[in-house]
Amino acid sequence: MNEIREDMLKVKRMVSEVEMILGKREGETELVNKLIDAENLLTYCMSRLENAIVPPCKVGQTVYTRYGYSFKIQRIEVLEDKKILFRCGNDGTDDYMAFYDFEIGTDVFLTREEAEKALSERRDSQ
Repeated sequence: MNEIREDMLKVKRMVSEVEMILGKREGETELVNKLIDAENLLTYCMSRLENAIVPPCKVGQTVYTRYGYSFKIQRIEVLEDKKILFRCGNDGTDDYMAFYDFEIGTDVFLTREEAEKALSERRDSQ
């Protein structure tokens, strides 16, 4: 998301530079107005990006627990408090699990290797 924001800032600076160059010429007001519209759209997009909530994983992705289970993400919900709730299950079974975004890296992992490491540490501590 930071890369998108940086690219949008570059475009905004470029629009401003072109606007300054064209503003010195007579009869270029239509193009200047289009550039201003583009700049306004960029500003709007940037404000949307600042408020965007980007989940760290997507529907269909497999996640792994530190208890040795794996689940496929079936639904993602953004709650009023801006927490992200992931609802999971296994294809063809009634297994079901839900977890929050803040549990990733402690109880739920995005790779099997991370989960196996946590499971190993859990066994070692017992």
